[in-house]
Amino acid sequence: METILEQQRRYHEEKERLMDVMTKEMMAKKPTLREQINSDHRARAVLDRYMDVSSNARDLYEDKDGLRKEELNAISGPNEFSEFYNRLKFIKEFHRKHPNEICVPMSVEFDELLKSRENPSEEAQKTLSLRKINITVLCIGMRVM
Repeated sequence: METILEQQRRYHEEKERLMDVMTKEMMAKKPTLREQINSDHRARAVLDRYMDVSSNARDLYEDKDGLRKEELNAISGPNEFSEFYNRLKFIKEFHRKHPNEICVPMSVEFDELLKSRENPSEEAQKTLSLRKINITVLCIGMRVM
């Protein structure tokens, strides 16, 4: 299972990538009204995702259930080496049970998003939405462990 600290790191990485995509979207020239409207829709979708990710990160930092504090105590307590080796053992067991498990890096999704901006054909948009669904499913499979 993905740790609280790893989830926080992932949310921060995603926020940075979303901000980069938003900046590139805003900086791109849009000569026609149609391209401007499409750009506004893409920017709004990115902004909505940014707000969702920010909300999720904030919830993890609030630590209502105390799991983050427990995890920090576990990795910084007197038995930090045993905790490290227990987590390493868990990772090795997972990879032994699932040797061909694939998780597509987050960068691939954002590269596809940038390509769709450059090639705004309807077919590219469909491919992108299917790709995002596949990436989400693959990465959720890794988190469930």
